Amino acid sequence: MDITANHLDITRALMMVGYPSHRAAVARVGRWRARMLHALAHGYLDASLRTTPYFRNLEQSERAATCFLLGQALTLWFAQEHMHLDRLIHVDGCGAHWKLTGKGAVGKSGAGPLKPGGRPDFLGIGLGEHHVFETKGRTRRVYGKLMATALAQASMLATINGRPPDTRVAACFVFRADGVEGQVQDPPAAPDALDLTFDEAAALRKAYAFFLHPGFRKVATLDVPGFLTTDLGDGIRFGIDEALYQKLADGPGGAEKGEGIEPILATLAERRAFYRQRRTEDTSVGNDGTLLQDPATPRRRRRRLF
Repeated sequence: MDITANHLDITRALMMVGYPSHRAAVARVGRWRARMLHALAHGYLDASLRTTPYFRNLEQSERAATCFLLGQALTLWFAQEHMHLDRLIHVDGCGAHWKLTGKGAVGKSGAGPLKPGGRPDFLGIGLGEHHVFETKGRTRRVYGKLMATALAQASMLATINGRPPDTRVAACFVFRADGVEGQVQDPPAAPDALDLTFDEAAALRKAYAFFLHPGFRKVATLDVPGFLTTDLGDGIRFGIDEALYQKLADGPGGAEKGEGIEPILATLAERRAFYRQRRTEDTSVGNDGTLLQDPATPRRRRRRLF
């Protein structure tokens, strides 16, 4: 299948899958970070999603960090575009608690050696759904090694809040001068060794930290009909569905109040068609109700995802 994402889709995804720590979540609540990620997507990938000479001349460790971020962004794009999920949230940094089940972990088909400390990157959330994602980003087509490592980490989860995940996905992306390629696999499941419990409501509020910060509401406008947005500079607007924002601002209250995330996930499911209708060449809208608009976005080109 084709990767139809453009710079704007990748930038919006970068903004929504930042670092998992509390400090980084707070740091993300700032227009400087949004501008930085916008510049990263445009400076390192051209309109055909090929890496730029500037990217290829980065120092190796900086290039690896950039691939990591871009790989996370494309994993979110794939989860929303092709699996029709609403959000990805970091497994670490979301108040998660791990517990050994007492069973020996058995890797999925194609998985490499399972390491006791191995953890997947993300949980994918939809209405009544939980999915596990491990993502990798590189500059070379080393899919065999990448996929084996990713599958091993995705294999480590037995349950999420008491129920088995619907899928355990390994997503590997390669960023090269001839374009972006990816492999996404979900081989047959196997018995696993870890149970995960976490406060879904708290994790969801953290995922939307940019918009729930008081500073956002003070400057947000309805310049884009139906969306509360803020100006990032140079005509770029970043925002959230107004109806979703009201749901988030009112709740969820977290496990201590007995309030779940189902009303918010139901809102996202109900408005998914509306989000698709609002997508244009200069406006990226995700299944998570977030919007990024940039009149200067280059026309999207297709790359391969296989």
